[in-house]
Amino acid sequence: MTLTRGLALTLLCFVLSACGWHLKNYQPLDKTLSPMTVDAPEPYSSLTKTLRNQLRMAGINITHSQEYARSHLVILSDKLDERLVTVSSTTRVRQYALSYLVHYRLENHKREPIVAEQVARIDRTLTMNQNQMLAADDERRLVREHMRQDIVRQIIRQLAKVSSTHYHEIKP
Repeated sequence: MTLTRGLALTLLCFVLSACGWHLKNYQPLDKTLSPMTVDAPEPYSSLTKTLRNQLRMAGINITHSQEYARSHLVILSDKLDERLVTVSSTTRVRQYALSYLVHYRLENHKREPIVAEQVARIDRTLTMNQNQMLAADDERRLVREHMRQDIVRQIIRQLAKVSSTHYHEIKP
């Protein structure tokens, strides 16, 4: 029985690898980028932490040492805007438009741009339920967290699209 399970598991692994299956949100990046630094105005912000974790999942070694880095992901700015969209007849806020904007660029070890400044943008609409204000605050926090995760995935996808020919200026 154990031999049958082992063979079935091995066969399943082969089938899954042959069909192109991979982990959710896994986006492999060119290994010539590694090791990489992530430079941001707020190095310990939630965005920077999430970005470092996702880069590690994509196979990039993250370093804090500028001298050992082959590439630098520079977060130039990140901004979350909330704009009032609708108000109820009792002048209570009903809906917000949320917009998250991140400007970044990729540099080589000499701090020369490999990829010029890029913009990642996520927009969401948040509807507030006045009867459940505590839940509305939790929902606002969750929507912001999801937006941050989505924008990090968008940055990773944009980095993955860059051809390895762009990496010729990265030191060996």
